[in-house]
Amino acid sequence: MSGLELLFVAADATWRCEVSKALGCKPNDLGLILLPEARGEPDTLLRTAFEVRERAFAMWCQASEAADGQ
Repeated sequence: MSGLELLFVAADATWRCEVSKALGCKPNDLGLILLPEARGEPDTLLRTAFEVRERAFAMWCQASEAADGQ
């Protein structure tokens, strides 16, 4: 597992944990990312976790695309 993939996995797990606390759902629910309320309100831990997850995902995708292009 690459460093960026590991970063994304950790960020995703953190966000899922926060979503499950905030919404009372299971963290392994694959549909969570589609729920607007799973993004959290501004200035909340849930929103911060969501934004970190999104940045980690973007970096991982960008690195994967660059690796595929070589």
